[in-house]
Amino acid sequence: LWIGPDWTPMKVKAYTEDGMMRPIQSLIGTRNKAAAIDINNTGPGDFPLNAAAAYASPSLVAQRAQLLTDNQGRYIEGGAVHSVNFDATVEQVQVLLYTDTRQLNAQVELLNGPNNFKQKYEVFTNNGLLNSLYVVFNSPGAGNVVRVTNLAPLEFPCKAFIASV
Repeated sequence: LWIGPDWTPMKVKAYTEDGMMRPIQSLIGTRNKAAAIDINNTGPGDFPLNAAAAYASPSLVAQRAQLLTDNQGRYIEGGAVHSVNFDATVEQVQVLLYTDTRQLNAQVELLNGPNNFKQKYEVFTNNGLLNSLYVVFNSPGAGNVVRVTNLAPLEFPCKAFIASV
């Protein structure tokens, strides 16, 4: 996310093992300013990428707002890891990470089996309140786990809201 010629308030790296089964679905806040979003494929040329960016659909915005009201969230100190298991009947999982205006440096993974990640997001932003990370994972099958790792030092905790859709 770029705002102006030389200010990048948020960077997100995303990986998915199978883009058809588990597409990248995310909301990125632009602080109500004119912004540019840059999407790069860092994989080999044998694996092309189809991408689109649009304003958030009302249903996705409503899901995010409901997640905040229906869920207590989990406080994650810098360097800590938090995991949540999901039943095989859950088709989608939503995750929201934010801070109280401090920087957010975290990693969110959808795992299926021990250390076998199917989808992964890594985010850095200088203000985790204005530029929180909201993602939706498709979670087909059994054995799905969402793992959140706070990559920041101890002084920069974050709050994670994780629930099925």
